[in-house]
Amino acid sequence: MEVYQGGRRRPNRKENRYKVEKSINGYYACELLIEFPLDNIPYNWHERLAEKCA
Repeated sequence: MEVYQGGRRRPNRKENRYKVEKSINGYYACELLIEFPLDNIPYNWHERLAEKCA
């Protein structure tokens, strides 16, 4: 499972497969925030996402 953030007005902080060098209409590509293997998604995945984005 992968969780992305879209609607970005600034470039990505790190590389990901959807990287766009230049903005398109003022927006940049989605940024990968966190990922988990599909056979091992933790029950508290949303809490881990919040911790990572804090």
